[in-house]
Amino acid sequence: IVNDDMPFLVDSVMNELVARDIGVHLLVHPVIAVSRDASGALQGIGGEADAGRESMMLIEIDRQTPAMLDELKRALGDVLADVRQAVVDWRAMRGAIGTALAGLSTPGPRTQAEDVAEAREFLEWIAANHFTFLGYRRYRYADPQSPDGAVYELLPGSALGVLHDEYRLLFEPAPGETGLPAAMRAFLHGPAVLLIAKADMVSKVHRRAPMDVLIVKHFGADGRLEGEHRFAGLFTSSAYNRSPRDIPLLRRRVAQAI
Repeated sequence: IVNDDMPFLVDSVMNELVARDIGVHLLVHPVIAVSRDASGALQGIGGEADAGRESMMLIEIDRQTPAMLDELKRALGDVLADVRQAVVDWRAMRGAIGTALAGLSTPGPRTQAEDVAEAREFLEWIAANHFTFLGYRRYRYADPQSPDGAVYELLPGSALGVLHDEYRLLFEPAPGETGLPAAMRAFLHGPAVLLIAKADMVSKVHRRAPMDVLIVKHFGADGRLEGEHRFAGLFTSSAYNRSPRDIPLLRRRVAQAI
């Protein structure tokens, strides 16, 4: 596998092989400076000033049928595409945290000031290397006071990372379910400004697990509820290793329980 050097390549590829129960006998992963022409043809290897750094992986695996090798090639292509999209859009997704914080500066009349303050601190906390951003979307609400829940309209150009394709769903509807799930409807009509959930969509980047989703309400300058931000990704190991008393939102629940 030859790819531009970027984070998450080795662990993401290995996760795909492990998920398929394919044994890995050898993995060699040098990162090499190379020069290529406009068509991508290799021009040279070495430390030239204009050389780009490329990740080169050689992986020896259990013997496979030709059909399985074709399927594996397609699957690894999907994995690498998700890694690239997440890495390329990382800064924009981090920047969206600032937009989400700004949207909480004029919360609606039903919100509690201490809840908003805690939500703001939590967003600042995840931005401090406690969350791996993999995808983002921003939605507008059409008629949010409807008893059946708002109609969600994706803000054009807002989809980033692994969520850049509209067909990819974070939450799959339950059998026979129509409209918003009960939890989403309660969040929409309730006073909370932040909802943390587990997605049905499994991450192919970095760690093979259902993604963590942060849904943040967005309020206009007049305090009217306008829509929401959705951040998808994975909490980092540093987040899991911190004391819950140090984590916004969680610390309040711990204090209430004690």
